[in-house]
This record gives sequence, C-alpha cells and structure tokens, in this order.
Amino acid sequence: MAAGALEPTGKIEVVDGQWYLTVSFKSINFMNLLGSASDIQYYQNGLGSSLTPARVISYRTDDAGERQVEEVVIPVDVEGVGVYVNMYVDAMQKTTDAFIRFDRESLGEPPAADNDSEDTTTTGNSSGGGEQTAESSSTVVAPEATELTIAQPAIPLSPSEWRYRDVSPQLPFYGAVERLSQKGLLKGTGDGLFTPYQAVNRAVLVTLLYRVAGQPAVEQAHDFSDVASNQWYADAVAWAKQNGIVNGYSSALFGPTDVLTKEQIVAILFRYQKRIGAVVGDAVDISKYPDYDKISGYAREAMGWAIANDMVTLDDYGRINPQESITRAKMAEMLDRIVD
Repeated sequence: MAAGALEPTGKIEVVDGQWYLTVSFKSINFMNLLGSASDIQYYQNGLGSSLTPARVISYRTDDAGERQVEEVVIPVDVEGVGVYVNMYVDAMQKTTDAFIRFDRESLGEPPAADNDSEDTTTTGNSSGGGEQTAESSSTVVAPEATELTIAQPAIPLSPSEWRYRDVSPQLPFYGAVERLSQKGLLKGTGDGLFTPYQAVNRAVLVTLLYRVAGQPAVEQAHDFSDVASNQWYADAVAWAKQNGIVNGYSSALFGPTDVLTKEQIVAILFRYQKRIGAVVGDAVDISKYPDYDKISGYAREAMGWAIANDMVTLDDYGRINPQESITRAKMAEMLDRIVD
C-alpha cells in the first residue's frame, strides 16, 4: 500500500473557546513516485458541504528544493463525529479525502479563555503563496495535547488489488465508488467490472437510495403499470413513491429502464434529502444560465441546490445541460456527497 500523505495522528487544542485541529503532511511514495499533498481543504459540515481552504502554518523543503505544505490548522466543531480533509496528491495525480474522527468524551470541556493572554496570529494560504508571520502568542491547549486518529483510504498499487478492474485509484471518482462499495450500497456489473461510463437508469438510483434508507418495509403498493411486482426494483420504487421521492412520468408510468438525466437525479436526491430531514443548504439563482429554459419546472429548485453544493458542474459555455444522461461514475460521486 502507498504511504498516506497525512501523518497518522493529529492534535486538537482550544484557543479562546474554539477547537482547532492541527494536521501534518509528509512526502509519499506512490507506485515508486515521490510526491506531496497540496491544495489542502476541508468540509465544514460533512461531505455535502462546501470546501474551505485550510490555513497553512508551516512548510518544508523537499529534496528538490521545492517548498511543500507541512502543517495546517482547521477550526472544528467537536460536537460532530469528525472532519474530512480534502487534498490533491501530485504523485497520484488525483484528489483524495482523509477522515479525522473525534472522540468527544475523551476531549473533556474546553478550558475558559484567558483574557490576559495574547492572541495567536498566523498568516498564510493553502496554496503556499504567503509567508508565515507568527506574532507573540499564548495558546490554551486541551489536556495532554489530545491526539486524533486519521483514517485514509487504502490506495491499491496494482490492478489485482483493485475492487473493480475498470476503476483505478487515479480516476477522480475512485474514492466515491470505493466508499459506497465498502458500505454495500454499490455493486459491480459482473466479471470484476464497475462499468463507470455506462448510462444508469431510474430503477438503479431508486434502489440505491432504498439501500441507503436501510430497505424498510413497504407499507403500500405503487400504481405504476410498468413496474411488475416481481422485479428486483419493485420494493424500492414503491418505497420511493410512498415517501414522495419519485412521482413518475404520470400516476401510471415510472419508466424504470429509462436513462437517468441530470435534472432527474438532482430532483430525486433533493427530495430524498428533504424527506430524511437533512439541511439542504443554499441554492444559486439558475435563471442566469443560458439553458435555464431547458430545465423542467419540477427540477429547478433542486438544480439550484445541486449547483450550490458542487454536485453539478457547468460545461465550458456555462451551460447546465439538464437533459444530459448520468453515468454510473457520476451517480456515485453525487450520491457520495449525501451519504454519511
């Protein structure tokens, strides 16, 4: 396995009542290529939230004389279960995540801020463009300089170690596919393949959400004439209809084998998030986009939410392309953003 870019432990401390996490980065060896992490960012409130640049507090110089990120600090809410750190690893030529878990009970209560102490101020940026200026400081540190465990995805080196023969660690959707597969939500298409670029149909997405929900008992049958009761997706469709997650093309037609479009997937995921009581967050004004009029009315609110949460990207001309078909890889990336 490749060595991770993050050191195996982080440190958590308190400054003026705010918890801060400090993590360190090291050089890595990936497939005999030496590299380092850059563009360090973190998710404030889980994977579905926006990324925020981490504050770099120190750098190191590698063997080639290049300056590399060595240590960053992240403000955190320790009432949560942890924080996701997102980084670009140049040797792997990909972006990857690491999860740092909090053990809230072991941290105790934050000590009261010492109003007589001086502030700690460090300036800099995540891209390495700024100089670090440390002013006189006094830091209130949590008891015993509490260490936290950092869980990084295992990076298989050879194809024989990959879960799917057609999903290599260098691909941008590798992390999403791997995480969802580990949870038993995603499955391959047979013969060791995932078939990431294959268009996905409506029945597959609904079945995945049904698995995420724990496959609860279905209390009432659906009325879709094109979903036979003996089909593998019948219970999932009935559950989704019962909970207002899908409506179908009409009261009688669902179109289970129809290719899923971009506007359909965002509408279904948006309804699912609202159904489970998740905070859907901000939305952007989509009326400014050149193909706004091509977005169906039922999907417009959901599309604004999806763009605001980086689930949908625009093409080179600033278009949304709402009727574009969704591949299995893209579905995995979008689903990964809302699954705990």
